[in-house]
Amino acid sequence: MKKNKKNRKLVLCINTGEVYKNAAEAADKNHCSRSLMSRCLNGEYKVAHGRIYRWIDGSETAEDMIKMRNQILHDYYGIDWQVGIFNDWGGI
Repeated sequence: MKKNKKNRKLVLCINTGEVYKNAAEAADKNHCSRSLMSRCLNGEYKVAHGRIYRWIDGSETAEDMIKMRNQILHDYYGIDWQVGIFNDWGGI
């Protein structure tokens, strides 16, 4: 049986910085349905259970992920997250 290509992508939780091996793992560990996680990752919903998730391919550096996180949080909340404690992965 061939695996779905999207299930091979890693999933990044923007709020916590945690990386999951696939969407199913992210959904299971965060107590939400796989359908909800998939819809969030594919852009149909902005959040799943109050957290923002994005596909990553694993080649991103920590700095790349922080920049992506800051940009997404800026777009989502309308606040400049580039300053202070928000440059680490301490969560929101």
